[in-house]
Amino acid sequence: MKKFSVILLAGLLLVAFAAPAFAWEFSMKGEWEYRFRYFGRAGDADLFGQQFQSEVGFAGQNIYGTADFQPAIPLGPMTVPPYNNLPTTATVPAGLGPVLPFAALPGTIANVNTTAGLAGMRIVRGGFSLYSSDAIYHDSRLTFYPEIRVNPAIRVHGVYTVGGLRNKYAQHNWPLIPGPGSPYMQGAGVPPIERYYVHQTSDNAYDTAAIGSWEQFRATIQIPWGILSLGVKDFPFGTGASLSNGLRSEAFLLVVPYGPMRFLWGVWLARNATNAGYGTVPDSDRKPSFFEGMLATYDACDLSMGLGYILQNLHAKSYTNPNFGFFAGAGNPYGNAYDQNLQFWIAFMKYNNGRFFFNAEYAFFQQDRYHHIGPNGLGGLTAGAAPLFFEGYHWFTEFGVMAGPAKVSLMNAISSGGVLNTGNPTKQYLGYPIDYQAMSPYQFLMFETYGGGNDAFAGPLLPADGHGMMSDAFCYAARLDYAVASNLNVWGSYIWAHRLEKAGYLFGGKNSFGGAASAAQIAAFRASAGRAAPPNGDPFVTDGFLGWEANAGVDWKLLEGLTAYLRYSYWQPGEWFKEAYQAHVPVPGGGAVNDFGVLQSRDAIQAFHGSLMVNF
Repeated sequence: MKKFSVILLAGLLLVAFAAPAFAWEFSMKGEWEYRFRYFGRAGDADLFGQQFQSEVGFAGQNIYGTADFQPAIPLGPMTVPPYNNLPTTATVPAGLGPVLPFAALPGTIANVNTTAGLAGMRIVRGGFSLYSSDAIYHDSRLTFYPEIRVNPAIRVHGVYTVGGLRNKYAQHNWPLIPGPGSPYMQGAGVPPIERYYVHQTSDNAYDTAAIGSWEQFRATIQIPWGILSLGVKDFPFGTGASLSNGLRSEAFLLVVPYGPMRFLWGVWLARNATNAGYGTVPDSDRKPSFFEGMLATYDACDLSMGLGYILQNLHAKSYTNPNFGFFAGAGNPYGNAYDQNLQFWIAFMKYNNGRFFFNAEYAFFQQDRYHHIGPNGLGGLTAGAAPLFFEGYHWFTEFGVMAGPAKVSLMNAISSGGVLNTGNPTKQYLGYPIDYQAMSPYQFLMFETYGGGNDAFAGPLLPADGHGMMSDAFCYAARLDYAVASNLNVWGSYIWAHRLEKAGYLFGGKNSFGGAASAAQIAAFRASAGRAAPPNGDPFVTDGFLGWEANAGVDWKLLEGLTAYLRYSYWQPGEWFKEAYQAHVPVPGGGAVNDFGVLQSRDAIQAFHGSLMVNF
């Protein structure tokens, strides 16, 4: 027994001395959120007219990802100057269905075909924006944030979410939507994994209702002169209007502190042309030779400032796609043989002295594309085509004051949009959307849910996460927060918004089925509105008022680790929808229905959002 005790003691001493060499620590935070949402039309006049339809889903942006996310195909120019670069219709072989003109400019990487299963963005009539209808749905998610501390210098982090398989707010896969000029779809494909899963998707309680996925996994290494981060991570920067949580820095990020300064160098790997910003397509034949960013921040007391520059350079090869063989003289779709540079600049300032605060951010991008095969400026595809240059910008600013339990915030934001009548075949202006996370304190329906017009966010930085964003618009907003108690905050907000670009959208550009209107549909709509055809009549929407929205909410910490968030939103669409959206309107007396009808106004949309958040 004595020998055994000596051996046991020796073993324990060995473990005690050796354990520090192998010690690592594991910690984890997490959150569980349960959401309940209600959407309803406050009257009979919805965005697309007055007709009962049984589909349930947003009449907002629906993202349909495709295998290689085809770029836009340039279509023939209009014959009436100076609108020589406006999209028009094209003929396709029987069986493919009609090709509709694109709402975005020809030549943008977010401009994707709405036919033959190649839809990248489209909207539908019906659902939560439906004549005399409302809808309720609820979902939840469970997210873990594990961390392994290998030693004082090395940590491994992760984000693991139990979510669902559901194309965000998507309709069913229709083989064909009947009606004049209706878009054709062969299906949306396999829906992506998402953070939330919808309840009651199975009749049996023990059937699989959700699946788990690693959203991020990365390591941070403390080196003598900085911090090296390897792997996928959030990349917030500035006010969040451009770079926010949910946008990623991938593979490599180096942060070097120097006094009040921080210098950042990030590299994005395995990204393609459509993944410059919010794209979700993981791979294609368009690969960057480099994609990196150099940024710096300065923090001193109440002031924080930052500058950043991100550059992407890529070469896209050429390949033959049989779906595009009907274009004379080219078996290659536009956009697949080019070299491209994408430059992005950002500057921000944040100031908060405990009483007053001010936040401002400006971001600008420039994209130069040099084609081997591409648009020749005459509506065709030729070798040695002229280069294309794209630009876009946005501005976001907040100012506020805090006095006792009250806080008042004022916000102004401007986001560029496409200009359809520049007359320049090589220079185009695009929308650069402002991230919904920066604007969510002030609105919920107008932009975050409906995108301010559903396709206003089209551009090279495409939001594909199910949220709408503000683009081609400017807005003014105010918000009042009042802390009733330390655990209870009540608030209210108001936002007013207007289109930015006068020549950014065609009169009647959205048909009554939610697709881009054809030339014939636009002509019928103009006749219904009593507007002369170009050149005598203005081809663009002349009243850009998008409407106003009011919100009221409560943030209530019920228990330690349990918080309830309640919100009511009311959005009154403005006069822009009268001119931009064709309506499905019953003709007085019964019988016929006019699919190119004009509604003088749209009734308000209201919503209720309730969320319970458990933090642990």
